[in-house]
Parts: sequence; C-alpha cells; structure tokens
Amino acid sequence: MNVEYYKPSLLNVFRFKGSIIPNVILQTLIITLFTAIITGVHITTNIKLSIPESLILIPVTGFSISLLLTYRLNSACNTYMESRKTWSGVVVCIRNITRLIWVDIRSANETDKKEEKEILIEKRAAIRLLVGFAFALKHFLRGEDGNILEDIKPYLSVRSHLPGFEILNQLEIITDNQTPKTLHFINKKKQPVQPFIDLKHNLPLEITLYISSYVTTQFRKKRIEVPMANVLLAMINEMVLYITRFERILKTPLPLAFSIHLYQTLWIYCLSLPFQFVAIVGWLTIVIVFFVAFILFGVERIAAEVENPFGDGYNHFDLDYFCETIKREVSDILKHEPPDDSHWVFDFESSSFTNDITQSKEDVNANNEIHE
Repeated sequence: MNVEYYKPSLLNVFRFKGSIIPNVILQTLIITLFTAIITGVHITTNIKLSIPESLILIPVTGFSISLLLTYRLNSACNTYMESRKTWSGVVVCIRNITRLIWVDIRSANETDKKEEKEILIEKRAAIRLLVGFAFALKHFLRGEDGNILEDIKPYLSVRSHLPGFEILNQLEIITDNQTPKTLHFINKKKQPVQPFIDLKHNLPLEITLYISSYVTTQFRKKRIEVPMANVLLAMINEMVLYITRFERILKTPLPLAFSIHLYQTLWIYCLSLPFQFVAIVGWLTIVIVFFVAFILFGVERIAAEVENPFGDGYNHFDLDYFCETIKREVSDILKHEPPDDSHWVFDFESSSFTNDITQSKEDVNANNEIHE
C-alpha cells in the first residue's frame, strides 16, 4: 500500500474506503434504532418520554463531551506526529551511518588489495544490517516476530551468544556475484545455517550491538579515527534512543479509566438525545440523533485508530513502504564502489570548467574597462 494523501473532493462525501464508517456504523445504528422506538412511542401513544426543556441538559452534557473528545483527539494526534518524527530520525541515522561506512572507512594500507576486498565485504554486511534494523523495527512496532518473516531473513542471519538471544543464523552476506562470504569480524568459523525460530526479544536493539561492534572493530584496526568513531557511535546511540521512544509511545496509552469513561459518556449522551429532542422536532429526532452519534463516535474511533499508528490499517503508517524506500536507497549505494574524488573532481587543465572561469574573468575585465 502506497502512501495516499487526502485531496479535497466532493466525492469524499460518499467514500467508504479509508473512512471511519466501518468502525462506528454498528453503534450509530443501535442508537438510531433506540431513538426510533422512543420517538414512535412518544408520538403514537399517550406515553410522553420527553425531558422538559427547562433542564437544559444538551448544553451542559455537550460541553463535557466536547472537552473529553478534544483531549482524546489532541493526545492521539500528538502521538501520531511524534511517531512519524521518530521514524524520520531513524531514517536519518541509517542514511548517515551508511554514508560514513561506505565512504570514510578505508584500509590502513591502501595498496593491500586483499584487505580492501575484505573491508568492502564487511562494509556491505554492516550496511545490510542497517536495512535489517529498519525491517526489524517495523515488526517490533507491530508486535510481530520479525526474525521469522521473509522480508527480514536476507539481513539478519546472525548467531548471538547474548542471554535471551540464543539462536539466530550465522551472519553471511551475498556479494554482487551471489558468492557467500562469511563476515570475519563477528565469527571466522563458518557454521551451518540455523532455521529461524519464534523468538520474543528486542531484535532491533540486538542489531545495534552488532553495528556498534563493527565500528569498534574498525577503530581498533585503525581504519577510522577517533572523531569518526565518535560520530558513528553517537548515531547508534540515537537509534537506541528511538527504539526506546517507540516503546514509550506503544506502552503509554491514555489511562484505561479515561477511555472507558469517555466511551460510557458517549453512550449515555447519545441515548439521552431522543428524550431531549422528541418533543421539539418529532420524527426529525431520528435523523438528528443519527448524525450526532455518527460524528461523536467517529471522532472517538479516529483518535483510537491513530493513537497506535504502526498497524497495517488504511490510516496507519505505511511502514512497508518506508522500509522498502530504505532498502532501495541502500541497494543503489551498494551497486557501486565507494566514490573516489578522482572520478568526479574537475580537471582544471582541460575541463570546460576552466574555460568557464577564463570566460568569466574576461567578462569582468570587459566590465571594468567600460566603467573606466
């Protein structure tokens, strides 16, 4: 599902897909049926079920409902926007770490071709772990066991000896010619591939451990300097911060008592409406109550849906699209060797850039002569 933006159109009045109608139609119809019964009894019989107008219940209860709904919706929208900003921060970290690893990590001995090849393999493996981090985070947010899903298998074949993270696959990478190479900075001894099993742990967090291990290994081998190592480790720290922030968003909904009270209050308010309107507008009460119930329950359900935007619903974040974007960007980078400035810097002796500079100088001299 691609991201779809709202476009003002008269046809949206009749749109069902993406709307909140499926979530509120049952409650609305129940209240409307109740209203029809009350209205029918009041009009066709001698039993009068109306509430005296002097009680002014509508303004009092309506004001309370509006306050509760406003707070509910504002809280949900704030959570929604904070979640999107947090995911954007994750993308920034992945892009920056990918760039720094791919370009700035060099061999201590540039003439050692064998070492350069090993470094290139390690770079690809570490960067693929970053893509795996995005997919693992997606499944983590959805409460899925990401390590058993197909989209994450190519990136997370690692064996961990940490408590609670016992069985993951041996880390391997597939180079451009599809030749498996064992990543030696984690485990030099190749072991048989283990099947993916149902693990319930924080997989994104574990991936940051391997990425951090890669950075410290490169520093120990003097392939990066202290400032670069600090920058990379700081961005890994930010990734852990974003994981924790997502956990806070997921595990800190509005208090249950507030949600229950709001829902109960909505039902009480909507069920009391026919008693307040029937003596004033008669049969029109049914139509009025239908639209009031639809609006109020719709707002409440919208807030409940966007409060946790990590699902696969129509109004949730398209995390699959976000992850595929990261995958595509990283794949494009890995298709080419790290850029060298000799490949793109202008040759000032023969390039058209030199001619442009010469022409600019001539234009400046001509202008000076005119002014003189």
